[in-house]
Formats: sequence, C-alpha cells, structure tokens
Amino acid sequence: KSKFKQLKKEMEVKIEEQVQAETQEFFEAAATDGQTYVSREEFMEYKRSEGISEQEVQAATEAFFAVADKDGDGVVTTEEFAQYKEEEAREAAEAKIQEEA
Repeated sequence: KSKFKQLKKEMEVKIEEQVQAETQEFFEAAATDGQTYVSREEFMEYKRSEGISEQEVQAATEAFFAVADKDGDGVVTTEEFAQYKEEEAREAAEAKIQEEA
C-alpha cells in the first residue's frame, strides 16, 4: 500500500509539473503582452498559426472554450487553463492505469 501511495504522489508531482509547463508555454504563445488570460480572438489566432482551416479553427475554439472557460466570461485565465489541463492529464493517467490493470 505504501508503494501505491508513493506512485500516486509521484504521479501528482508529474501532473503538476506538466500542467505548469503547458500553461506557461500556451500563454507565451497565445496571450498578448504577457496577459494572464486568452480571449477567443487570441485563441483563434493561435490556432490559425498551426496552419489549419478556418472551419477547424472555429471548431477548436468552440470546443476549447466549452470546457476551459469555466466561468463563461469569454476568456480563459491561466487558472482555468491549468485546471483544464490538470483534468485532461488526470483522465489520461487514469486511462493508462486502467489499461495496465
């Protein structure tokens, strides 16, 4: 049981580090002037820079804001983005555990 607790703690630390890195990377790329939030327009520009079609940009924006904009104010803050990425990372880790079980 203690080995399980140790593995769980290591997973938590890895998730936290991954979330911090992804949050910093995303906001450096998508936010303007070091803001702590990203608007729909900024997110769309960020997605356009990936070279995808305008239809894909629209779909990605709608999907992202539907899950990441927790308070529905039309912007995603660093806190909201980190929460979104943490949920995503936990789901992936749980799926991996289920596969190995």
